[in-house]
Amino acid sequence: MTTPATSRGATLNLTVATIGFLVNFWAWALLGPLGPGLKEKLGLSFAAQSLLVAVPVLVGSLGRIPVGALTDKFGGRVMFPIVSLATIVPVLTLAYVQSSYWAMIVVGLTVSVVVDVAPPEPETEWLKPAQRPLIIVNTASCSGAFIKPLSAANRIIVTSTRSGNEINFAHFGEYMAESIGSLEADLDKDEQTSLLEAFLMASRRVADFYKDEGRLATEHSLIDDNGDGLGTPADWFKGVRAIKKPEKGQADGRRAHQIHLISNAADQRLTAEQRARRDELETQINNLRDRKGKIAKDAYYRELEGLLLQMARLYEESEANK
Repeated sequence: MTTPATSRGATLNLTVATIGFLVNFWAWALLGPLGPGLKEKLGLSFAAQSLLVAVPVLVGSLGRIPVGALTDKFGGRVMFPIVSLATIVPVLTLAYVQSSYWAMIVVGLTVSVVVDVAPPEPETEWLKPAQRPLIIVNTASCSGAFIKPLSAANRIIVTSTRSGNEINFAHFGEYMAESIGSLEADLDKDEQTSLLEAFLMASRRVADFYKDEGRLATEHSLIDDNGDGLGTPADWFKGVRAIKKPEKGQADGRRAHQIHLISNAADQRLTAEQRARRDELETQINNLRDRKGKIAKDAYYRELEGLLLQMARLYEESEANK
């Protein structure tokens, strides 16, 4: 349950992080608006002006490597204010070096570092008190960076990219929105589309898009529903079952396959208690399949039969809810 103190702290964190990000992004993009005036003042060619404007973007991309490593080690709460404060000097210097082209280039090299650190994650503070199931679908570029901080038990995280380094425009969101309500994505043919099935279909369509366009894929979607913060790519699945396994734990997708935003008739007849029981039985069946090679064949099928009979009785009971 969210307490007033927690809510105030989360709100303050979100406000400060948002303002800090806006100011830093403004500083990073400052040379763009100044470009036309500097071109006229310094008599720059088109190529020289383009270089001046491009420096923060190009160097910023390279700067993400060392600064990102430091952020992973010390955290955004430490690195973000340090980098922000360090950038004040070059931003103020812009007012005094506009008569020198190469001085502007040097300042641009320094300013470029301000986008290399993301602000501390305010969304994690907002979500900490939440105990109910949560589904978070982030279809932006760089969205893979959100999996680790947001991942937790009872949460499903879907992202367009596998890391924060995939910065190009992401097409995944468009295909995900279309797949959620489409029976074309119904891989197990139960007349409804689960969150996992929508994820798999959208990922497949993204891959087809880049293949048809003859382009190198710049987005690789992930799904995380087991709380380990690692995420599982779509190409680990055959149908709705993961055929590859991580070194530790299990692949994601099982919980996401139990979530249907548009349910079929049989699913709609289930009460909340019956649906919870159904999900529990499905989890037991999946866990049993994982142990198939470790137990005797007769014992496996005997236990599987018992679980399937319980499932059948549950759906038979739900018929009374018509």
